[in-house]
Order: sequence, then C-alpha cells, then structure tokens
Amino acid sequence: MCIYYCSSRKNHSRSRGFSLIELMIVLAIIMLLTTLALPSYQHIRDRAAFLEVVQATLPFKLAVAGCVITTGSLQACRSGQQGIPEVMQGSAHSRIKQIEVLSKGMIVATAQALHTNKHQHLTYRLTPTLESSGEITWTTSGTCVKAGLC
Repeated sequence: MCIYYCSSRKNHSRSRGFSLIELMIVLAIIMLLTTLALPSYQHIRDRAAFLEVVQATLPFKLAVAGCVITTGSLQACRSGQQGIPEVMQGSAHSRIKQIEVLSKGMIVATAQALHTNKHQHLTYRLTPTLESSGEITWTTSGTCVKAGLC
C-alpha cells in the first residue's frame, strides 16, 4: 500500500521548465560551438570547391605524359602542341578560370574566386620532372599551397 502511495507523492514535485540561467548557459554553449566550427567549415567548403580545379588538370597531365612518350622529353610539351589541348577557359558557372600548359609541360590552373573573399584567383601549378627511368613526377606549387587548398 505504501509503495503506490509513496511513489505517487514523489512525482508531484515542482517542475515548471528551465530557468533563465539554464537557457542562457545552453545558448552560450551553442554560440561557442558555432564560433569554433564556422571557420573550419568554410575552409572545408573552399577545399571541396578547389577540388574541381585539381581534377580538371588530370587530362592535361595525361596529355603531357603522351607528349613525353612521343617526343622523349618535356621540351616540346606545351598547349596546342604534341596532342596537348589548347588553353582552356572556364565557364561562368565553373570554378576554373583557365588551364594552360606552359613550356616544358608545366601546367598552370587558375581558379575563379571561391566562396570566401580571401581566396581570389588561386593558382595550382604542376611541374613535371622526367626521371631517368622514364617516369614523370609532379611537383605541386602555387598560391593554393599557401592557402591550404591543394
């Protein structure tokens, strides 16, 4: 008998919701997490957008490799020669502004402005080196390296 009566009396405690201080603490925690997470999210978003530029250089890398197979060196490998595509201009809806193969097979890709204003027209440079074994190694440089996007 006391089991039912005693437990039902305990449930009638005063419960009206959250106090103002509890709500302010929760709000402060949410604001802190948002402040810490937002810059990281923006950087990840910019890296994902710049990935389009990196991926667009792959056909040019393949064309430079074909040029090396055909000619035996990197000297004649540039845009519009030895099967390497002409300078590519990006569209208004693309992240790519331009991709070009300069002398000795160096690929330079320029990006359109990304989401944040600090990443204006970043460049992605791939410099080939022909090893004695015939293998091509690529060195990445450009302003995207400093920005941490490539």
